[in-house]
Amino acid sequence: MEEYSEKNIKELENQLLSKIGYFSPRKKDAIQYEKVNRYLYLVRLLYELKAKLHEDGLVITVHNGQQRFQKANSLIKEINTTSNQLLAIERSFDFEVENSPVEKPTSGSDLL
Repeated sequence: MEEYSEKNIKELENQLLSKIGYFSPRKKDAIQYEKVNRYLYLVRLLYELKAKLHEDGLVITVHNGQQRFQKANSLIKEINTTSNQLLAIERSFDFEVENSPVEKPTSGSDLL
């Protein structure tokens, strides 16, 4: 299982911030900077959710008066939602990735 550590988060933060362009000579692009902060918040949240899921298990027992039944842990849905939010932010970053196997989409004007 992935281990949460503030060191890992700090390395991720440094890597992401190094890819942000500058709005002016002394100030980073504010929109991209905000995206990095939101991304890091969601990464921390994801680690915490995974740790709690590991602690509680995939299936939980619910007590309702005399009734007891088992159901899937609702943290699974939260983890999936958080993962989707992370992916959405990743897609919105304006980073140039060196040696990326993914090609940028063409405008279509070269098809004529």
